[in-house]
Amino acid sequence: MSGKEVWYNINVNLKVSQAKRHFCNLFNITNQHEIKHLKLFYFDQVMSQIQGPEELKYPNRNLYSYQIETGDLFELVRYPDS
Repeated sequence: MSGKEVWYNINVNLKVSQAKRHFCNLFNITNQHEIKHLKLFYFDQVMSQIQGPEELKYPNRNLYSYQIETGDLFELVRYPDS
């Protein structure tokens, strides 16, 4: 995005699609075209050091299934039009 960082406690009962919308709202991103061109990545504080971040591709998957813990991070990344 613009390098902006926000520390926030997220509800792990949300689905990936709900979390993405929630994060977009935190950064005042409301344009549906722009939201469509954002990817959401999850950084597990232990595993991301070994295998890197995980792209959250499945919109209906619950966040808790990733075993999110305090200190883990999410990142919204803009990708170009295809």
